[in-house]
Amino acid sequence: MSSDNKNNSLILQIISSVIIALLAGATAPWWWQEIKSFFARKPPEPTPIPTPTYTPQKTLINIAYAGDNFGCVLPIAINISGQYFYPQGNFSTINNIDLGQQRYQITGQIRCQTIGNCQVYGEGVINVIPNNTYYVIWQNTSIGQCTARLQ
Repeated sequence: MSSDNKNNSLILQIISSVIIALLAGATAPWWWQEIKSFFARKPPEPTPIPTPTYTPQKTLINIAYAGDNFGCVLPIAINISGQYFYPQGNFSTINNIDLGQQRYQITGQIRCQTIGNCQVYGEGVINVIPNNTYYVIWQNTSIGQCTARLQ
């Protein structure tokens, strides 16, 4: 029995020494250091995904007026997505227009030799397609007032 007590006492001393060494950390075995470092690791920082810079694609379009039976000229301003243009004559090319659905506004006058003049206003949305031609269509709505649109 004394032999069993000596073995138990020896095992208890070894276990106590190992526990004290583990708690102290200075004399801990290499594998304990690996376990500690494994659990102390921070998860890797996620790599930021760069946000793409949106650059709208640009194109040129044509603005045309097919004319009328009254000899009218259209000194108008056309605003497409914040850019103003002043078409000259019955056919004009406009550069650097954003592709896709774009809001427009038409303001100015319509001057006709035979029926007089009117103030014109119109607005809407066009689908800007490269090299497409958009026609100015106008209509008299009351004395001195007209509406216009791009078609």
